[in-house]
Amino acid sequence: MTARIFCVFLMLITFNSCGLETVTYLAPPLLASTYLSQSNFQKLTANFDPSAYANVTGFQGYEIYYKVYPLSTVTFSSNLANDVNLLSVTPTRDFLITLGYQRMNESNTQATVPPLIHLNSSAVTTIVLDFSSLTGTPPQLSNLGNAPGSPVPNVILGSGMTFPVFRTVNISGTTLFPYFNELFLPWATRSADMSLSVGSTTSPYEIDIFLVSYAFTLEQTTYSQPSPWGVLQPLAVAR
Repeated sequence: MTARIFCVFLMLITFNSCGLETVTYLAPPLLASTYLSQSNFQKLTANFDPSAYANVTGFQGYEIYYKVYPLSTVTFSSNLANDVNLLSVTPTRDFLITLGYQRMNESNTQATVPPLIHLNSSAVTTIVLDFSSLTGTPPQLSNLGNAPGSPVPNVILGSGMTFPVFRTVNISGTTLFPYFNELFLPWATRSADMSLSVGSTTSPYEIDIFLVSYAFTLEQTTYSQPSPWGVLQPLAVAR
C-alpha cells in the first residue's frame, strides 16, 4: 500500500513539473534571408517593430554577435552564408557562440549588462550599426590609438541615442574588450573573436554580424534564433 501511494505521489510531481515548464517564443529580429539583399557594407540597418514583442514577457532588446574573417572570396557573404547554413541545424545563440561569435560590448573596460541594445521605447524604429570610420580606406596608424578621438564604431538608435561598441576577447581565462581599430594594428596573435583562417598575412578583414532578441524574467533568460544581419567590409589591415 505504501509503495502504491509513493508511485502516485511521483506521478503527481511529474505532471505538476510538466505543467510548470513554459517555453517563451521570442521572434528573431530579422528574416533569415535579409542579409542577401545587403548593399551597404559600412553600416547595417534594421527596422524595429515593437508589435512583434508586445505579448512577450520580459523582452528587453537585441544583442549583437560578431566574428572576424578574412574577406569573403566567392560572394560578398560567403563566410556568413556558411555560418547560416551551419546554424540551420541548431539555430540557437549557444551554437552561434560555439562557431566563434562573440558579443559586442558597450564598454572597453568592463562587461556591460545585456542587452546591448535596449528597446523599451516606442520611439526606437531603426537600429544602425555604423562601422564607416573603420571600413573602406584604412585610417593611418597614427589615428589608431585608444585615446579619445580614435575611430570607434557605434550603434545609432532611431530615438537619437548613440553609443560605442567594442570587441570581446577571452585570453587565458581573462575577458578583455579591445577597440575594433586594433584589428588594423600589425598582426601579433590571433584572438578568440577571429576565425581560425585568420593568419599573420591576412588582409583585408571582414566582420560578420548576427542579431539576437533577448528577454529576461526572474524565471528564465530567453534568446531568439540568431538572425544574420550582414557583413562589414573591407577592413584593410595597415602594415
